[in-house]
Parts: sequence; structure tokens; C-alpha cells
Amino acid sequence: EDPDYCRYILTQAASNEDPSPAFSDFATWLSSQDIPAAPSGVGDADGSGTIGFGKHRGRSYADVLQEDPDYCRYILTQAASNEDPSPAFSDFATWLSSQDIPAAPSGVGDADGSGTIGFGKHRGRSYADVLQEDPDYCR
Repeated sequence: EDPDYCRYILTQAASNEDPSPAFSDFATWLSSQDIPAAPSGVGDADGSGTIGFGKHRGRSYADVLQEDPDYCRYILTQAASNEDPSPAFSDFATWLSSQDIPAAPSGVGDADGSGTIGFGKHRGRSYADVLQEDPDYCR
């Protein structure tokens, strides 16, 4: 169902000196399966590559960049700190690194809570409103 993940597991198993028995068993089983090769051209310059993971799975790179630049900035941050990203994650991050990603909005908000959340289920709402109406979200 998720060949990118399967390829990632096989890569990890090959580079991990002491995997857990469950991980090793899964990797051994995967190696006996017919895992499809990674699609070619996933990072085409025109952004037609398709994301193979996460909340935007199946969408084109260009569409995600246009509609969710916060997510794209997050991917680049994660790629910089992740030693062994999946091939699909790495392909998307590589393509993003060649793009002009809009800067994050400046100004994190005033002390009065007037800043605006730019991500998640409360996107577009003020800090103060979210804290008042959904304090568990803020913890």
C-alpha cells in the first residue's frame, strides 16, 4: 500500500547495525516481496512530481507549494534535521530547495494575542481566540 515506506524500511535495515528483531523480521519479509521501484521524475522542475507521504499525499509539488507554503517550510526544516528521510520525503525536499518559497509572515503577534495562527485546524484565527476557546490545543 505504501511502497515508499517499504523502500525506506529496506534502506534502514541495510544501514542499521543492530535493528530490533521485529524490525529485522519485517525487513526480511519485505525483501522477499515485489516492491515497485520508485517512480522516476518525482522532482520534475515544473513541480509535476507527486507527494507520496503525509497530509498532501497524491498532490503535485507545485500545488502544495502554492497552497501551503508553511508546510513546505516545515518540510525543509525537517529535511535539514532528519538523517534518513524516506525517498519520497527527500525528493520533495530537494525540489523545494530549488523553489522560491514565500517567507513566513513576520511578527509573531503582539502581547495582546492578536497574532494569527498560520497552520493547522485553527489557521487564520488569533492566538487569543484559540487560547480562550481551545486551551488544550495550546498545551
